[in-house]
Amino acid sequence: MKLFILLLISMLISITLSDNCHISATPGEDRRTNKDELIIVQYNVEWLFISSSNCPGNDCLNHIKEIAKELVSLNADIYNLAEVENCEVLNLLIDEMYKLSPDIPTDTYEALLIKGTDTSTNQNVGLITKISPITPLERSENKISWPIVNNTCNYMGHESGTYGVSKHYSTRFKINNKDLYVFGVHFLAFPTDPLRCVKREAQAGVIADYMVEKIIEEDNQNLDDVYIVVLGDMNDYDGSINDANYDVPTSRALEFLREFDDLTVADQALSFNKNIDNSYQLHNIGELVSIQKNIFTSWWDRDENCNVDECNELTAIDHILVSPNLLSRTLNVEYVHNYPNYCGNLYSDHWPIKFSVSTSDSPNFFNNNNNNNDLNPVVSLSDPISDSSSSLSDPNYIIFHISFYNAILIVSTIICLMLGLFMIGLILGFKIKQRTTKTVTVTE
Repeated sequence: MKLFILLLISMLISITLSDNCHISATPGEDRRTNKDELIIVQYNVEWLFISSSNCPGNDCLNHIKEIAKELVSLNADIYNLAEVENCEVLNLLIDEMYKLSPDIPTDTYEALLIKGTDTSTNQNVGLITKISPITPLERSENKISWPIVNNTCNYMGHESGTYGVSKHYSTRFKINNKDLYVFGVHFLAFPTDPLRCVKREAQAGVIADYMVEKIIEEDNQNLDDVYIVVLGDMNDYDGSINDANYDVPTSRALEFLREFDDLTVADQALSFNKNIDNSYQLHNIGELVSIQKNIFTSWWDRDENCNVDECNELTAIDHILVSPNLLSRTLNVEYVHNYPNYCGNLYSDHWPIKFSVSTSDSPNFFNNNNNNNDLNPVVSLSDPISDSSSSLSDPNYIIFHISFYNAILIVSTIICLMLGLFMIGLILGFKIKQRTTKTVTVTE
């Protein structure tokens, strides 16, 4: 009997440890080889489980190996990973990364995860990082009433209630003596579904209020003195950027996150329709990418034919939002598309976003010519953005990019119309030919 109890206790401990690894073993330790640059990656790794019938290709172990290859190629310092089972699978992933890079010390990466409350999928949001956070991963159990006032979700139902965020975490890093707050999230799916839209607004509201709670109320921080990153699979579009499919959000989820300040979400919901300018905003790093066709992070097989239709199936629903003082230090932004997508692939139905910033203490780091060397040609960042004179505030820059996007929109519309007319012509021609053939047959 005693042996049975001991075995039961050890099993419970084992399960708990595999589900929660939210406290770093080495708080504050920075294992980056280059302390002057920070590289952050957002990546939905699609059912990263040790055993599940939902794993891509129905092959969980090889899926883990393929994701490891992708992470090694990205060579980031912090990976935010959505759709993760538990700590055990994160550690298996790290082991595979070490096998692929034997020159990397085996204490470089740390796996961190705090178990969420999604009992439907048992998915979580996890971290793999070279920098150990100075605080444990935490989460909010708060809920917000839905539907939120003035929503544009086209929700016609009579239901209402409260909703929280089942998959998320918050933590704080120390980067060259400056605090970096990171909030990793995974919101409710289906961007244009009215019911999910109003619930996702509530989720974004929970995180927006949680940021205020953690940074301002608990830590008594001045927003201008800290770095902030909010990233994850938000399952929604962001009206501040144009993605490859020209998707327009029906919810204000990304607005709630970008325009968070010391207002509550209820106040924000009212202020959006009253043109009240919030004093503090986060920015979507997609703002810095001018080649619109590259702004996509997910393949949604709308017609379920297992073929990627680039016209309407490539969308941006994963995002990285950053504070202004971090945006101004940007070195590179890349929507990475290293692999094709198709049914049964062993990677993911999402692609990663890679964001690198300077963390140098030098006030003149933007004058360093080496800053331009690593810019990916996919990204339109010909010059690093200066703290003192951001190109985002340059009217000529804005006018040029608005004109550029309008030109793309006009050309794309003309092409789609021409293709549509061509297809109609083919169909009509085929029907006329059929009728002519029938008429000739009857005459004969």
